[in-house]
Amino acid sequence: MRRESHVRFCEGAGVRLPRATRLVVLCRRSGEAVRDVAAEQLQALGLALNSAKTRVLDARHEAFTFLGFTVRLARSWRTGGWFPLIRPSADARQRLREKVKGLTARDRLALPTPVVIAEVNRVVQGWAGYFHFQHCTRDFSALRWFVEERVRIYLRRKHQHRTRAYQALPHEVLYGRLGLYRLPMRAPWVAPAHALR
Repeated sequence: MRRESHVRFCEGAGVRLPRATRLVVLCRRSGEAVRDVAAEQLQALGLALNSAKTRVLDARHEAFTFLGFTVRLARSWRTGGWFPLIRPSADARQRLREKVKGLTARDRLALPTPVVIAEVNRVVQGWAGYFHFQHCTRDFSALRWFVEERVRIYLRRKHQHRTRAYQALPHEVLYGRLGLYRLPMRAPWVAPAHALR
């Protein structure tokens, strides 16, 4: 279900949603002029821009983080045109690594393997559900490798393997028999939102 229809459904059912607290506008024109127009439009709705938190920047030269995503403008190698490059932020990726590392730490070796795998799956699947968007393929590939390695390290310690356990724990065992969640490698491509449509 698309977000727009979900919001309409909730509002139609009488559910009150909190007002938006964050807003990003990407434009080709002067940012100051767009900020002024946005302030006028928001004022007509009874809202106001917080001048202390509002900033204008050139995304071709400076990236910004918004709701866990890092956004910057990049030039397409195929067409030569500019496009918004949106990927999970470094902080978001690091938080996932720390959670997975904590779930597969030495102090959890006494837990049954299915319990640990289920907890890892819950964290990784939830993270992927939020961040599986547009230009995430490279980041998801690196994180998939990290999750596999942490689970192998956990199982190697648990069963006292002296090797790296690649032969004892190949992908078929991790994803097949143990049921580890496989992070998707391809980003979903959806039509971007457009203010004039």
